[in-house]
Amino acid sequence: MPAQRISDGSEAVESQEIVSAMPITIRESDATRLKEHAGARRKLIITDGVFSMDGDIAPMDEIVKVAEKYDALTMVDDAHGEGVLGEGGRGIVDHFGLHGRVDIEIGTCLEPQALRRRQAIAAGNAKIIEYLRQRARPFLFSSAVTPPDVAACIAAVDILQESDELVKKLWSNADYFKSKMKELGFNTGQTQTPITPIIIGDMRGSERGEPQRKALSR
Repeated sequence: MPAQRISDGSEAVESQEIVSAMPITIRESDATRLKEHAGARRKLIITDGVFSMDGDIAPMDEIVKVAEKYDALTMVDDAHGEGVLGEGGRGIVDHFGLHGRVDIEIGTCLEPQALRRRQAIAAGNAKIIEYLRQRARPFLFSSAVTPPDVAACIAAVDILQESDELVKKLWSNADYFKSKMKELGFNTGQTQTPITPIIIGDMRGSERGEPQRKALSR
């Protein structure tokens, strides 16, 4: 039986050809759908930690509970949580206190995310990482990380470990920006992070779009 995969990210969809898997896209609030595939030989739940369009946070605590109940692996893309969530910007796993319970954590040092470099990160136990080294095509056909990139990433992590001042400043700036945008009449959605969507919607002849029209005309 092919592996069954619960996914909610464009990268997971694009990687469908790499592995023999049947992707099943679900809403994070409906993770219990996994029980419909409880008999699958392998199951992997993939989710973003922070959703980059709306700024909301995946309910990782609930996702991990479901995964443990139905013997599934969990993988979280925390590209937008690193340097933002958790103590000193340690990310979504730290935010929910799930250390040791998330099987694979991936992130990025790509701009414009927090570490601001040009490489990606995959973290997991030794068996998973060795499998990726041997079988992951993007890794096999990629170039080695340059020494300056490595040094920059290490320096960024060192800065975050030494002080949480920059993380606090990020949240303070984001809160200020959101409050001022709301004062101007803009709809910033239900974001839970510094990611701030400006939802314009259909402004043609809509009462709901009137505040946005007035704000844009200033």
